[in-house]
Amino acid sequence: MRSIFDETVRISDLTLGSILIIEGNKLHHLLNVVRVKVDEEILLLNGKGEKIYTKVEVIEKKFLTLLIKKFEIDNLEAHSIHLTALVGITKKETFEDIIRLAIEAGISNLFPLITDYSKPDFLINKRVQEIVKNSIEQSNNPWCITIENKKVLKELTPAFFEAFDAIFVFINLTDGSKKTHSVKSNSKVLMIIGAEGGFSETEIKELIAIPKVQIVSFPTPIMRTPTALAAAAGYVFAKVKESL
Repeated sequence: MRSIFDETVRISDLTLGSILIIEGNKLHHLLNVVRVKVDEEILLLNGKGEKIYTKVEVIEKKFLTLLIKKFEIDNLEAHSIHLTALVGITKKETFEDIIRLAIEAGISNLFPLITDYSKPDFLINKRVQEIVKNSIEQSNNPWCITIENKKVLKELTPAFFEAFDAIFVFINLTDGSKKTHSVKSNSKVLMIIGAEGGFSETEIKELIAIPKVQIVSFPTPIMRTPTALAAAAGYVFAKVKESL
């Protein structure tokens, strides 16, 4: 189903069977990019878990109308897993791909991570905000990702890690994949992934020493950071399924 992201829309302000008028930039997007037609169903998302199901009623040059058909609220607490990712800062274009993949994978919080091999600081600007919007619309994710303030790997404290039930570090270690990994349903999971080039030897030693850390190494060639993030999320989801 095609969707529109509008953080200003609230279910509490709407009524089933009422009409919502779309104008301006959203109208342009629907008419010229999405190319919607009368009677087509459109999903409205506000990034706060609310889903508003609508149908296109009227299309005019300066506006279109949506008939509100159904409401749904996604219960975040009922999710089988709650994912947070610490990801080494890469070059701008690559980190934008990381944001897209994080939204598609349902990652709730993304921390840009400064490591020995990371690139210069990543800035949240209008382009990044547009990427978030487009990714939500393409994936129909009802929740908006939170891109947190950057973290420096060497400065992370035990208190930061204590907030998570399970911590997975994805690095290239020949014996990493031989360990038994597990994660319980409804856990808060932290995934730690390096920038292009991975982690330095000093960083790997520090990561292994973190309590609750589970080391994962895939039997693959070296992956780009966005690919590693997608693989990491899939790995964690598979481990959750095994625990059900």
